[in-house]
Amino acid sequence: MSQKANLVTSPKPWRYSVFELGRKCKLSQGFNLVILLPVLMLALTSCERFRHEKYTCPPNSLGLVELIINNDRAGSEISVVEVDREYTMTIGSITATELITASDQMILLLSRETGKLKVTIGSVATTMVCEKSVFTM
Repeated sequence: MSQKANLVTSPKPWRYSVFELGRKCKLSQGFNLVILLPVLMLALTSCERFRHEKYTCPPNSLGLVELIINNDRAGSEISVVEVDREYTMTIGSITATELITASDQMILLLSRETGKLKVTIGSVATTMVCEKSVFTM
C-alpha cells in the first residue's frame, strides 16, 4: 500500500524543467549547455531586427550614386543619392527579386538579385548594374 501511495503523490517527470531534470538525473551542467546552446543559437539567427540594403552604381550620365533600402515594404521610402543631392522615393511594388518605384520625373526598376537598374526619365531609358551590399543585425 505504501508503494501505491508513493506513486500517486510523486510528481510526474514532464513537470520538471530541463535544469531540474539534469539535477534529478545527476547529469552534468555540460549536458544542459549541449541542449540549450543550439536552441538559443537557432532563436538568435532567425531574428533580424535591422536590414540595410544598398546598391552602389558605377559612374553614369544621370549622376546616380546609390540606392538605399531600409524597409522593404510597398509604400515605404528608399533613399536615392545623386552626385549633388539626395532625396526619397516611395516604393510602388517590391518582391524578393524586384523593386519598382516612380516619381513625376523618373521610373526605377531594380533587380534585387543581380543589381541591374533601369532608369527611365521621360522617353530616355538607361540601364546599369549596381553593386549590392546587405547589412543585417
